[in-house]
Amino acid sequence: VLASLPPSTATRLSQRWLCDREAEESQALAESAEAFFVAALGIARHSDLRPLVALRVLLTDESMLRIARKLHASPGVTDEVGQMRPWVTWASDCGQHFAQLWALYSVVRSTISEGVAVGAGGGATAGEVPELPRAAEHAFAVAFAESLGKDPQAPAQWESRHASGLQSPALGEAL
Repeated sequence: VLASLPPSTATRLSQRWLCDREAEESQALAESAEAFFVAALGIARHSDLRPLVALRVLLTDESMLRIARKLHASPGVTDEVGQMRPWVTWASDCGQHFAQLWALYSVVRSTISEGVAVGAGGGATAGEVPELPRAAEHAFAVAFAESLGKDPQAPAQWESRHASGLQSPALGEAL
């Protein structure tokens, strides 16, 4: 039922019940919602994502980042055979604004960076850029490109990252 709410109604619901950090009940409900998403996305299959993507409108940007960090820590970005986990698809879905996509992309990439830095063999060499699985980079590239048409602030944010010399395989592919 919640997944079928119009986005504006879901946003109002979220602001009233999940985002009032002053109210103890709101805090508890927000923590429960985050725990639900971590548990559901941790075991989800790709075919399970549609309602979880629809329910994402109930979350604040900060909640989404906390969920991504927890999922990044466990179960990780890829499974035992190197396939991208469904939660990465959930995080890179095209329905988000550029700043939120960039924040989620940074969380996902930071996990890869940490893995290279502490991996077997002593870590990364100077100048080595750790890579996400190709499917994850592509999913974020598509989402970044789509954000240009949906988010009026996206072009300026994109240009700012490009002008600063920030290298990102997903932004490069999206161009």
